Amino acid sequence: LQWVMRTAALAVVSLGAAALGVCPGSPSFVHASCEIKAEVDGPCKAVRQEVLARLGAQASGAWHDPHNNGTYTYDRGLPDGGLSLSRTTGTGQYTDKLGLGFTPTSNATCALEGCSQ
Repeated sequence: LQWVMRTAALAVVSLGAAALGVCPGSPSFVHASCEIKAEVDGPCKAVRQEVLARLGAQASGAWHDPHNNGTYTYDRGLPDGGLSLSRTTGTGQYTDKLGLGFTPTSNATCALEGCSQ
């Protein structure tokens, strides 16, 4: 996921995630928000599996969030194979809600759309 997110950061196009329905919303009137759209080499099934594998690897210590050692949690699946996740900061002070959408492209890559609020 770090490689995916680094790739996504290079290809930021802050449109589209809301249209896919991956933006989770926030109960707070004032909150941070970020939307990305990136094309990732490889099939969407593999990209989605990598996200889920890293979530599972937190418990064993095989993977950790490199930014402040936050904790990711799987909340639920979204339509068309998307994911709804939460990330709590290492201090436990903040929790972000995340939505990820995965759309196969015609050239065997995966269009990744994400939103954090």
